[in-house]
Amino acid sequence: SSSSASSQKTTTYTATAQPARSIPDGKIVVGSVCAANGSYYFTSLSETEAGTVSNQRVVVQRIVDGSRPACVYVVTEDGASVGWFPKSALQVVRET
Repeated sequence: SSSSASSQKTTTYTATAQPARSIPDGKIVVGSVCAANGSYYFTSLSETEAGTVSNQRVVVQRIVDGSRPACVYVVTEDGASVGWFPKSALQVVRET
């Protein structure tokens, strides 16, 4: 009987940090604090208006398909639910 030695190959990987992506000023991203003005809705399809606000500070929690009329879901700075807004109703006041 013959025996063969098994060969093992060791691969070493080096991790490198990617530079942080820069976000253009005024771009709405999750975590942005915005001033909200106008109507907001129960759903992103903006079928039923939930209310209106004037210069209310909100935090962007979720952004969905931009083809939907109200594609940005926001909460208050304390985390309470507000609703879905069109991007045009939000103005960034503080970046993430």
